[in-house]
Amino acid sequence: MARIAASLAAEARRLQHLATSTDPRKLPLAELQQLAALHTEMEDLDAAVVLLSRERNIGWKPIADVIGVSSDTASSRWSKEKAARRLRQRSERENRPRRATARRQPRTRPGHTGADAGPDAPPGSAADEITRAPADPEAQLRSALSYLQRSSGKSVRGLAGEVEVSASFVSRLLSGERLPSWDITKDLVSACEGDPAQVRCLWEAAHGSRPTPPFFAARPGAWDQAVADLHAALKGLYLAAAKPDPRDVAAKEPARLTAHAVKAVLEKSAVPSWTVLESLITALRGRAEDIRPLWERVQLANDPRWTPESPTQAPTTIPTFG
Repeated sequence: MARIAASLAAEARRLQHLATSTDPRKLPLAELQQLAALHTEMEDLDAAVVLLSRERNIGWKPIADVIGVSSDTASSRWSKEKAARRLRQRSERENRPRRATARRQPRTRPGHTGADAGPDAPPGSAADEITRAPADPEAQLRSALSYLQRSSGKSVRGLAGEVEVSASFVSRLLSGERLPSWDITKDLVSACEGDPAQVRCLWEAAHGSRPTPPFFAARPGAWDQAVADLHAALKGLYLAAAKPDPRDVAAKEPARLTAHAVKAVLEKSAVPSWTVLESLITALRGRAEDIRPLWERVQLANDPRWTPESPTQAPTTIPTFG
């Protein structure tokens, strides 16, 4: 239920951005399409909450009174069978893009050679999957690990052998039945020739923890480390979304993002303002509260006197925009 609520919140933020956008590049009916996605999340959450209430032996009358319908309507609309079927269909929707991506060939637009594909994007990445990328932390970690496993070309059995665990255990991790420890996660990512640092933030969010170790802005190398940590977290979200084309990412937040800006941030050649960065996080279906502390460290490393009320500053060696 918590995962559905997190996904609902992400869809609501996207609708808010669309509603306030005056960008002429915004697609026709964009708000209506986003509202439809929001309704789907709300209906899924309705089913989950009612099902949980019934499992707690709460009667149909108090449930109906809260929702504002009759007991007969409530029991018909959210019967145990209907609610369970809706949640099962949701699970199938979440898993379907990952299965399809492995079979899909690189997408090429008419007259486009693919030169502007996302940074590091391997053959088989599906840019249009961003609209269905997972929004809850556990699903994002699972998606990132699954993407790395597919991109590596290694079978589940072969990967399990390298990590020295059973193939069934790796399958359960990739399907979301189990949450891996950090040691297992790190070994899996390394075996797939990925960067564990890019998955660390996803792993912490999935486990409901966000450690904030002391940060000493005046320490030598603080700036480089702060930028590296921020970049790794963003690349983790990008992995979880299956490395879509930067133009597709920008299209999700046309009022504040361009394909050039997305590429610059992901390639670590730019540190954007928080407004731009928050839009990028939203487009990648991430949670701003997970990334904001890392962005603030970049500001502190540049100027130890910086506060959240200060204007955004950054060294000229890495351009800023927004």
